[in-house]
Amino acid sequence: SQREQNGKIRDIEEQAKSEKGKPKKDWNKERLTELEMQLGEQRTARKQLEEEFSKKYPDYMDLCKPKAITVSDVQQKLLNPNEMILSYWVGEDQIFACLISNQSFEFNSVSIPKKDFESQISEFRQAIEQQGEVGIFKGISFALFNKVLEPFLKNTKLASSSVLYICPHGPLAALPFEALITSEGGTSYRDLDYLFRKVSIAYIPSVMVLRSIRNNIAGGKFSNPARTPCTLFGDPIYGQDQLGAPGKKEKRGQTNIAMNTGANDTMQVMAALDRSANRSISKIMKAGTKSRGFTLVPLPGTRTEVEGISRFFFEGVPSQDVHLGEDCRESLIKNLSKENRLSQYRFLHLAAHGILSSEMKGLSEPCIALSTYGDSGEDGFLKMSEIFNLNLDADLVTLSACQTGI
Repeated sequence: SQREQNGKIRDIEEQAKSEKGKPKKDWNKERLTELEMQLGEQRTARKQLEEEFSKKYPDYMDLCKPKAITVSDVQQKLLNPNEMILSYWVGEDQIFACLISNQSFEFNSVSIPKKDFESQISEFRQAIEQQGEVGIFKGISFALFNKVLEPFLKNTKLASSSVLYICPHGPLAALPFEALITSEGGTSYRDLDYLFRKVSIAYIPSVMVLRSIRNNIAGGKFSNPARTPCTLFGDPIYGQDQLGAPGKKEKRGQTNIAMNTGANDTMQVMAALDRSANRSISKIMKAGTKSRGFTLVPLPGTRTEVEGISRFFFEGVPSQDVHLGEDCRESLIKNLSKENRLSQYRFLHLAAHGILSSEMKGLSEPCIALSTYGDSGEDGFLKMSEIFNLNLDADLVTLSACQTGI
């Protein structure tokens, strides 16, 4: 595989680097020659593999090694009328960005230490979470708007644009641009002058990804009628008290099910090592009984959310593709993947708690918290490495709940 090939090349390069780290008189020239020959062989093998992949999986290779795209191509072939792309690059002391529309191209920079706006983004996210004094939120939001957005849009009329595609870089990936305010008007959260009221916002990892998406749309890949419309997951079971709540119609009809193996241990570690801003991870947990330990705070609103989406796709008819409560479990997703059924869905929707690895010293990767009860073979925390192993081919995957957008 490509991963194995790249690993072999890195290993040989590290060996050569280690040898060359010695004083030149001590270099083992025969060993270096041997390593150079091995490196040449592996690079040739990688090139052959890439050529084979380019023939068999052109879309995949277009994402891995995208062809360069010119500003002229973006303007004439990629962007629809009244669309704009704002692409950032963050340096240590400056933010750079280019703004592209059908008619214009601008490149600008703003001098601002990276650490300064990183802390402001953190304060902004805390202000959104706490929803405290509106004046404090306005001050932070408007200051950020003037630092990271207004300098690049000052010659643009947002109202005349249909979509602003934002390609963030570095710390800006954690900034919800649509929640920035464009003026100091308004006295309550409801009537503030948010950016989303000026223009629709969409996020892209790169311009090349947008090109790939539009090529797929043009090729009919996103409109195959043979594929299953969607599968929806929401309102996971995080505690015994959810089983008897009004509106719960779980398939098994049980009122007493066991906590997943390892789930309580995982949550105890999370609570003990929480280093998130304002201890936001601990806030989604609640202490249980002595035997049951911690549980997660339920998300009943996600049931309403999933049921609403279900009505759109299935017109109110019960569907086996809607997984609520006890059915919103990790093992089900993995089994769908093993049976090659998960790859048949055009849309995958997960409404559950999301937890970032950066917010806990003991957590090596982010995860999505599904049902922590009734899934004995799993702990309920679908980790990033496990997601990478899922057999997915969805047009759109939606992660809906706190922290799942990052």
